[in-house]
Amino acid sequence: MSALIKKATREMDKLDWGYLDILAEYLYTPHWIVDFDDKKSKFYNIIIIYRDLDRFGQESLKSYLAYRKNKIISER
Repeated sequence: MSALIKKATREMDKLDWGYLDILAEYLYTPHWIVDFDDKKSKFYNIIIIYRDLDRFGQESLKSYLAYRKNKIISER
């Protein structure tokens, strides 16, 4: 599980604030996650990993997402 989380966080590190904001909408809207199949999306791999994680792993990714968004805002 930690390898999946590490891979997803590396993918998140590549995204700018706008994409992180869109990703947050997906992660906090469960029925969007189930229906998501846009393979060309910049966060496709993150969502696939998110689906495979247990609840603890999903919450970890949400926390990291919030951390990344706040870090980007503080750097402005």
